[in-house]
Formats: sequence, structure tokens, C-alpha cells
Amino acid sequence: MLQNNILEKSLKELGLSNFQIQLYSLLIKKEDLNIMQLAKELGVYRLKVYDALEELRQLNLIQKESNYSRKITVEPPSKIVNLLKRKESELSQLNLSLSEYLPTLQNEYYSSRKQPVIKVYEGKTQFINIFHQVLEELEVDDEILILGEGQDFYDIIDFEYYFSTFREDRIKKEIKAKVLWKQPILLDIKKLISTDSKELRKSKILPVSFSSPGSVWITKNKVINWTTVLPKAIVIQDQNLVVYYRELFESYWNILD
Repeated sequence: MLQNNILEKSLKELGLSNFQIQLYSLLIKKEDLNIMQLAKELGVYRLKVYDALEELRQLNLIQKESNYSRKITVEPPSKIVNLLKRKESELSQLNLSLSEYLPTLQNEYYSSRKQPVIKVYEGKTQFINIFHQVLEELEVDDEILILGEGQDFYDIIDFEYYFSTFREDRIKKEIKAKVLWKQPILLDIKKLISTDSKELRKSKILPVSFSSPGSVWITKNKVINWTTVLPKAIVIQDQNLVVYYRELFESYWNILD
């Protein structure tokens, strides 16, 4: 069963349809079949089999000299490995080319859209106001993504106040949170992470090499960049940037254990 799943996934990576995969699998198990026998085995018209065989032939999974009316000779499965390697190489080259072109492409993308709404907040009082604005705008089952949360944030907003007010209000409203914590992880933060399952929160810890003053919050319609050096909060309302930062967050999240 596992072998069949591996074969199916491999052939799908090459762009084959479910029927084409079914046909190729049959040809591996039964040699010297002709078009009529295949149509009978699969319970379809010969025309459908002809079309699928042509796709297999174009991928060189069937020998080019095959005569469909007599017998069809399938190439060995090792051919699939070679085709996947070639596709991987082509994708790698395409990715490299796209990466080089990406700055130009990004500039064209954003220049054709509305300018983001940007507001700057400064000081502890305004920081607290932003907490409440976030909660007012979000609804049940919405989610906040927090990148780079750490101790420097609590030098501005008292840890106990932050988590006894904002956290409780978030849980009451059933708003979820995913947090990427930066190091060092102090005792208060360790205790907090230990309660994740009870508090609609998931946590992962960033590597030591990640260094950034402050943190970034991503909601469904805003990006909030908290800078703890000044301290200031830059609130950006722009859906394109929300998507960009969400993808950035998820890329960090997915590579961490």
C-alpha cells in the first residue's frame, strides 16, 4: 500500500492525472497488453486509453516504438526517478531566476495598488490602546501571529499587566494566538508557554541567531511593528503586507521543531 502511494505521488509530481496513473500502474504489473485489453481491464472506451497513452509517451514512460494495437511496452520505474530529478533541476533554476527578478516584480506589484495606511504610536499609554483596538477588531476564531515576542517588550509594558488584561480579554473573546518567542527565554515566559493548551495559544522558540528589537504582530487586516528601542508602534493597514508578513511568519514556524 505504501509503495502504491509513493508511486502515485511521484507520478502526480510529473503532472499525470489519476487515470493516467492508474493506466501506468497497470502496465507495470501486466506486460504485453494492447489497447483493447487495457480498455477492457479499466472499463473505459479505447479513445480514453489512447489519449492517456499519448501523455505517457510524451513523458517517455512508454517506449516510442510501441504499437498500441499489438502490445504496449512500458519503461521501467527508474525512468520516473530520472524525470523527477530533471524536474527538480528545472524548478531550482526557475526559483533562482525568479529570486533575481523578485525585487522588480514586487515593486511593480505594490506600485499598482493603494498606498497603505500607516499610523505611529508612541509611549506606554498608546501601546495599551493598541491592545484594545486589536481585540475590538477581531472576532471569535480569528488569530494573532506574533513574531519575535520577548523580554524587551515587557520592559515597556509590565508583564503582569499585559498578561492579566490583554491575555484574559483575548481568551474570553476566543481569539487564538501563535507566538514565535525570541531568546533568552526567561522564567516568566517559560511558565506562560507551559499553559499554551489552556489559553488558545501555540508557541515555538526562535533560534538564538534571531535578533530584533521589539516584535511584529500580524492580524487579519493589520501589521503592527513594535519597536522597543524608542519605544514606538507602527501600525500598517494594508492587505498586501498582511499577506507578506503572514507568509514570513509561517515560513519561520514551519522550519522550527
